[in-house]
Amino acid sequence: MAEVKELKSDVTVQIFPLLLQNLKASLVDNFDSDVSESFDIEKYNQIKLHIISIISLDSISDSTIEQFISIIWTSSFLYTLNEIENDILTSSSSPSEVSKKIASFNFDSIYGSTKPLEKLPRIKISKLCLNDLIEFSLPVIEPDSSVTMNEDDTSLLSSKKILSGKTLPYFVSRCAFIFQKFLNDCKLLHKQPLPKIQQVEIMTVLEGISKYLDILIVIDDKEKIKNSYNHLEVLYGMLIKCTLYNHKIKGISELLVSNCLKIESLRDV
Repeated sequence: MAEVKELKSDVTVQIFPLLLQNLKASLVDNFDSDVSESFDIEKYNQIKLHIISIISLDSISDSTIEQFISIIWTSSFLYTLNEIENDILTSSSSPSEVSKKIASFNFDSIYGSTKPLEKLPRIKISKLCLNDLIEFSLPVIEPDSSVTMNEDDTSLLSSKKILSGKTLPYFVSRCAFIFQKFLNDCKLLHKQPLPKIQQVEIMTVLEGISKYLDILIVIDDKEKIKNSYNHLEVLYGMLIKCTLYNHKIKGISELLVSNCLKIESLRDV
């Protein structure tokens, strides 16, 4: 039995790069049509679930798991980045560094642009990846001790724990891009409404942060809370600034204020 498990582990290590390659291929815009996008979404979901089912194996390295998350992170953008955002991205060595650079960069020192957003062609896939990034980052609630779990359930739970810890910095960096874009555009557009896609994007991540914090509080794990706060703290200042423009999007005010209060409450835990 031990030899069979070892063989399975070795085979998994060998096929993992192929799985990542196929995952990436399903997210590439080969044919700009609803039919091809729907097909690729189905393919993406199948490969994603297979990868999740095996990443808890000891033979799967941390760097390989981060490749998986990075592929989804890269495909979670709904529109093209500007030159400064691209410079920050290419000059950073980690998602946490990206977040810190965006939060500390003086965007007021440069001229902005009211040029319309350039939406990326396969928006359904981009939205799916953004939502997956949120789901992967969520804290994992341990099942009650009375619950009987089989080997597959235990493996899936371990995979979700691994993903939660490794995905949070990527999710935070996406939030940093979104919040800074929101702040810059609100200043430039004044009374003009924000593009619908931008409204959907910021509401999606604000709801994701709220869900994350609600689960975190239920878990009541001080070490987990401290680690989460260390990542989320970089967003706090941007969230506070965003409240100045809470009239721009219907329903955003409550989410902004509640998320600020929730993050602040973690500080002294």
